[in-house]
Amino acid sequence: MALERAAAKIAKPWVEKLSIFSRRSTDLVEGGEALVRGVDAETLRHQQALARSVSPPIPRRKTRAGEMSDSAFDTALLGAMLARDTSKVKHAGAKVGWAPSKDYRKTFFDANPSLNKSDYIVHHGVEQGVFKRYPGLFAEQELHSIENLRGIRNEFDINLHQKVIRNEWEYFYKKNPHATRQKVLDYVTGIDKKYGHLFYLPIGD
Repeated sequence: MALERAAAKIAKPWVEKLSIFSRRSTDLVEGGEALVRGVDAETLRHQQALARSVSPPIPRRKTRAGEMSDSAFDTALLGAMLARDTSKVKHAGAKVGWAPSKDYRKTFFDANPSLNKSDYIVHHGVEQGVFKRYPGLFAEQELHSIENLRGIRNEFDINLHQKVIRNEWEYFYKKNPHATRQKVLDYVTGIDKKYGHLFYLPIGD
């Protein structure tokens, strides 16, 4: 695919350039060894630097039907650079449970009491947009269950959460106007395998 070839060609110098904006140690790398399998320490540091570095947005341009805009390409390329090699990641598969409360932040931080609440946003694996896209497919208690919640550091929010994962879901909705529960869960598994090393707790072995 052209996108992967473009990412491979420019990813390393771009990420190295961005890494100068963050010289502080990361919480996922200790002693020069990555704590997440499938991503070596150097790559993980670069990906974290990229995830927290906010670059100026590329102006949108008018496109012909079927053509990708500059901003869409930019987001897709960013996703390719943040993703790990999914063939090296073991993941039992995304699932949902049943939440005792609609307060999903409380559910998440009760389960992870060592985390500073102000440092993280709480992301839904099966995102809340499925309520509107696929009415009745999941119950609210399922989406707010701890099994469906992922922590994302605030500094990763714009690039990883609002750009890359948002783009993943928009692509899914476009391709799947009538999805099944299993198809949604399988898609979440794919997202977890790509970007789960940047979540807290990291997902995938």
